[in-house]
Amino acid sequence: MAISLQSILDQIINGSISMSQVDPITDQTLFDLMASLNIKSQDLLIVLEELLMNSMEHGNSSPTFFYSTGEVLFFVLRDKGMGIHENIPQNPRLSDTKGKSTTSILRLALEEGITGTGTVGRGMGLFYLSKFVSEHDAEAIVASNQGYIHQNRHQFLEHTTANDTGGTIVILKVKASEVGL
Repeated sequence: MAISLQSILDQIINGSISMSQVDPITDQTLFDLMASLNIKSQDLLIVLEELLMNSMEHGNSSPTFFYSTGEVLFFVLRDKGMGIHENIPQNPRLSDTKGKSTTSILRLALEEGITGTGTVGRGMGLFYLSKFVSEHDAEAIVASNQGYIHQNRHQFLEHTTANDTGGTIVILKVKASEVGL
């Protein structure tokens, strides 16, 4: 039976995830993990590094990082920050986010330049994630508050959850063959 991104999201929210965990997750431990898994994809490394930096910058505590390997790889990053649905409306460059649903804001966050921090080359993690998924045999979930976006290639589906995510959760599923394994 194939593992669904929805089931992983539910496990994370309920605190019952049964994947390997890297603790603490830092740039160095991320690089070490990618090397130990023999992953050759620079694109994947850039996505995960950017997501990690975003999480470290906006989360209220150290992010948690989970992964599993096989023919399909799963990478999960969770922080306990205020959430994307709270950060995006604070961007002074965006005037049209007031009153939008969490899922609408999450969808907007996947677009280039929306979550940029003003520092060149930073704040691009969600855009890089979305671009990676659209260019590879991959799927992703970006969850915050009581909503999430599920991206499969060029398709974006908006969903709500019964329970608050307690921060931001990003889940990436990719075939091992897509990242050089």
